[in-house]
Amino acid sequence: MRKANTKSEHVNLRQRAEDLFKKKKVTKDSQLSKVDTLKLIHELEVHQIELELMNEELIQANQRATAAADKYCELYDFAPSGHFTLSREGKIIELNLFGSQLLGKERSHYINKHFGLFISKETRPTFNIFLEKVFQSKTSEKCELELIHEGNPPVNIHLSGIISRDEAQCLLTATDITERIQAKKDLQESEEKYRLLAEHMTDIAWLMDMGFKVTYQSPSSEKLRGFTSEEIKELPMEKNLAPESLKLAMESFNREMPVIEANIEYSPLIILELEYYCKDGTTIWLESKFSLLRNGNGIPFSILGEGRDISARRQVEKALKSSESHARALLSAIPDMMFMLNREGVYVDYKAASEDLAYQT
Repeated sequence: MRKANTKSEHVNLRQRAEDLFKKKKVTKDSQLSKVDTLKLIHELEVHQIELELMNEELIQANQRATAAADKYCELYDFAPSGHFTLSREGKIIELNLFGSQLLGKERSHYINKHFGLFISKETRPTFNIFLEKVFQSKTSEKCELELIHEGNPPVNIHLSGIISRDEAQCLLTATDITERIQAKKDLQESEEKYRLLAEHMTDIAWLMDMGFKVTYQSPSSEKLRGFTSEEIKELPMEKNLAPESLKLAMESFNREMPVIEANIEYSPLIILELEYYCKDGTTIWLESKFSLLRNGNGIPFSILGEGRDISARRQVEKALKSSESHARALLSAIPDMMFMLNREGVYVDYKAASEDLAYQT
């Protein structure tokens, strides 16, 4: 296929035809030869076809350009980020649909208005510095701002900007990070609550690896026993527990842990009353609960220990046992028979008479 002629070629062809007529001195009574006429008709038909092809190519090129422009507009408008074109003064020259949604109103409302008007007072100085850096450094700059809405909660955005090729405009990309900022705030609040809870809880908690070495202790544990977090991590088991308690704990762990480790779906607690050493040399009794922590594959990786101070209760129990022993010793020294009945007259306790009294009767 021949390449389509340009407009100048069409003019040249017409001029050639006119010259041909003049050369042949065409008049009302004269005619072109048959050969010349066929040649002229051929050239005109070819030229007509070339014009039609050129027109068709122009139509197709226009359609492709229109389709590309439509696709660009769709990508620009429905991109998941806001796109803004700002002047050196910070006025909005152009923005996409998502950008107008970030600001809260239709696009026409924001054209030729200063972008800073829609930024919170707290972050507006950050934007001013950011815009100045974009035009000075001519490199990509980033910052985080807070957009304000009338009657709506503020929107947190991550802003990325770069200067245009003609260095007359700033091209911005704004990403909504409100959820990320809120999640960060929630995490900080949660960590603060956990910290306060850990610092003020009366019970204590600690973590051990699978070799029973302490890897963490709550602040309440440090207050109760006196060992710092670094000291407790280096403390061997025999200096952590009194001998009888250490023996009881190891026997329980050796007996129960294999069963717990094998049962992935259920990890029962091991509950023991153990005597722990304090840094000042004294001891305390803790009702200790141990449970197994597993990873996502069900493999045990740590042991959680929880303890409640029961030293006062143990002292009361010890005093009660001593009192009971003393009372029974006194009763045993009395030779008479003694017994106790309830309201229904049923014996609930008794002491037999001594052998001397039994012999006399």
